[in-house]
Amino acid sequence: MTDWREDLFKEKSLWDIYRLSRTLPQSRFNVVLRRGTFFILFSFCILNEYLGNRLLSIGSMEAAVRNWSEQGLAFAAQTLGFLIAGYTIFATITRPELNSILAQTPEKRSKINSLKFIHTVFISVFISYLSFVSFCLAITLFANSSGPLTALLHPAVINHRLMKAFVVSGIFCIEGTWLVELLLLLKSFVWNLYQAVLVVIAWEAPPTVEKENPFSHNGDF
Repeated sequence: MTDWREDLFKEKSLWDIYRLSRTLPQSRFNVVLRRGTFFILFSFCILNEYLGNRLLSIGSMEAAVRNWSEQGLAFAAQTLGFLIAGYTIFATITRPELNSILAQTPEKRSKINSLKFIHTVFISVFISYLSFVSFCLAITLFANSSGPLTALLHPAVINHRLMKAFVVSGIFCIEGTWLVELLLLLKSFVWNLYQAVLVVIAWEAPPTVEKENPFSHNGDF
């Protein structure tokens, strides 16, 4: 096998693909909004604790986390079906000849080939949604009103109020930021799918249209 073919099989698991996706360039807008969301939620929790939970009680924050988990689980599970359908359509309409050329064409902003770049971006979105579904399912199962995590955070078990506030506030910040991240990933997925379809259209163009190096990613993964 040639080098580019061997490179296609370098990743052996979803974890390897996820690690690779973290090295790819990302949209500055997505990064700023994600960090900004976490900063706002974190600042709110600090201020709320400083004011003695007068803005939002710990019980209300727990209820918000459970509600976000229920709504987020439904949203992520339904959206995942749409994402898989879109990816399947793209994979179906892409010809082997085009895939071969993309596999031998370096992506401009990363150290991998264009074919792996496209599919890594798509699969990383699936991984994020699957991870969030798992997270929400864990909250629903273990942090409901009679779940084991709720029992561990009961005052009879944990006497220090700050410990419970720290755990609940941490989950509150993570889950809220993650929900915003999923919306950003959905936006980027649609844009990247559009760009990928344009690649296929350019390749299928009449012979008078230049076909060399058809991949030019201007997206915002």
